[in-house]
Amino acid sequence: MNIQENRAIALVYTLTIDNGIVADSNSKEDPLWYLHGRGQLLPKFEEALAGLEVGQTKHIVLAPKDGYGEYQAAYLMEIPKSRFSADSRFGVDDPIEMRMRDGNTMRGRVKAVGKDALTVNFNHELAGQTLTFDVEVLEVRNATREELVQGVVGATHAHHEHGPNCNHGHEHTHGG
Repeated sequence: MNIQENRAIALVYTLTIDNGIVADSNSKEDPLWYLHGRGQLLPKFEEALAGLEVGQTKHIVLAPKDGYGEYQAAYLMEIPKSRFSADSRFGVDDPIEMRMRDGNTMRGRVKAVGKDALTVNFNHELAGQTLTFDVEVLEVRNATREELVQGVVGATHAHHEHGPNCNHGHEHTHGG
């Protein structure tokens, strides 16, 4: 069975960036599961996986425009401290979330803390980087109806109630 739309896929991968540093990886014991064709991965990465079968490996290189985009200097912004509560404390490299006027949330990292303002980088941490994935396909199967409805692999357990009579191999903590 090969990778195609609406199949549940398990992958093991290593992601390296321009300077050869490993930016992310996983293991066979903790694979990445996703539903193919549902936009859960970078589009060009997902496209490169199509047609692969269990046991196959692939070396995939994505240019910045196909990964997390080019670095945008305009996404490095100074934000007045007055926009935050008086007891807010920030340090360099702290993650920060800002709600925009349109209701969307932007995530960034504090790059500098000044007397009256923060300098925040809202670029993705991998923006401007060439991404190199070394991937192995561990499992390919048809997604269940529940997985397709929920959009998550393993969705059959998404709404499972865990109680004292639950019997599928894990312990429950009960107050008392």
